[in-house]
Amino acid sequence: MWFNNEPKYYKKLGLIKLWDSFSKDEKKIIEHYYKYEILGNIDIFKDSPGLNNNDFKAIVSLIYIGNYKKVYSIAYKSISYLYDNNIWGHDPIDIHFFYNACIELYYKPKNRDILDIEEAKKYCYLDIQLALQEEKAIRGIGNGEFPFMPSFKQLTIILEKENNYDEAIRICEIAIKLNLDDSTKGGYIKRLEKLKRKNNIGK
Repeated sequence: MWFNNEPKYYKKLGLIKLWDSFSKDEKKIIEHYYKYEILGNIDIFKDSPGLNNNDFKAIVSLIYIGNYKKVYSIAYKSISYLYDNNIWGHDPIDIHFFYNACIELYYKPKNRDILDIEEAKKYCYLDIQLALQEEKAIRGIGNGEFPFMPSFKQLTIILEKENNYDEAIRICEIAIKLNLDDSTKGGYIKRLEKLKRKNNIGK
């Protein structure tokens, strides 16, 4: 059967052990995503052109697939494999997308079975630290401007819910300094004003 075959793509990258950890249904979802949903006509069994030629990027793509298809076991297995095998990226942009994928996975307020606040916070902080250390590279995603940075927005929301207003204010002020957009009408300016009001009431 097809699912017993080894995809040339993952074999080339040394990721067959990860592939073998997926169930039959998970393998079908991964294959279908590449073949019909991403760019179309990408065959992981034939190692089609257009695939990432990098083990770290390939694993990050699997995390995004798990998030997108809401088959979170694919994402969990991919993250575990990455850490267990000490596979890491060298490009700050690749690492940024990995952190974003993890934030998307763990920050699920409407799904208590998946929500993991501490993991979400961890990856938010890691991404913020990366943005400050590698500002030029991350700005390069947006042609000189920062792209939308979920890490800042999600972290301020989490900290506000925890009544940790001082820290939420600090993160908001960094976002304003970097001229970030949080995709809301008032942006981080209004968010900061609200946090300061709450902080004063709390004191």
